[in-house]
Amino acid sequence: MIDNFTKTNPTNPVYPIADEKLLFKKFKKKAYEIVDNAPEKKKEIIVKAVFFPLSYILTYTTALIFGSNTLVLYSCYFLLGILVVLNFLNLIHDAVHGTRGLCMNRS
Repeated sequence: MIDNFTKTNPTNPVYPIADEKLLFKKFKKKAYEIVDNAPEKKKEIIVKAVFFPLSYILTYTTALIFGSNTLVLYSCYFLLGILVVLNFLNLIHDAVHGTRGLCMNRS
């Protein structure tokens, strides 16, 4: 018996394109509903967009100014590593999901 999902190669399933587009549109609509129905989330996004880069810059500046103290230097570099991850996880994640639309209408 032939499986409908594996017509071309038995190891790679092939799904109908129409179903993918419908599923994607459904998820996109649901995500926009969640974001649009939560105005407090917009404040949180703006605070993150300002706080995380600013904290990185302040930590880096602290490392430059007080770097002669070994404990401060290593503590700052440890915090810089954590802050890079926070910046990527929060800011870039928000950007990928279209939170640039804070001041724009989504169409």
